Amino acid sequence: MQKKILSEIKKNIETLDTWDINNIEQLLKDFSSFKGIKFKDIGLPLRAVLTGTLSSPSIYNVLDCLGKDEVLNRIDDVL
Repeated sequence: MQKKILSEIKKNIETLDTWDINNIEQLLKDFSSFKGIKFKDIGLPLRAVLTGTLSSPSIYNVLDCLGKDEVLNRIDDVL
């Protein structure tokens, strides 16, 4: 994933007030739609950034379980 896209995803995550699976899902779907990117093209790389693997539970569940602060910290680690 390009660092520019990852940085933009991070900025969107930072604006999310209510951290729950439905809001996370909507945020990522809206982002991919707005950017004209297929969801898998951000979902798989984001999963790798957050978990270190391409195989994990739903990316939405991963984000929800890790929590907003940990997600932002892990994204910062690769930026």
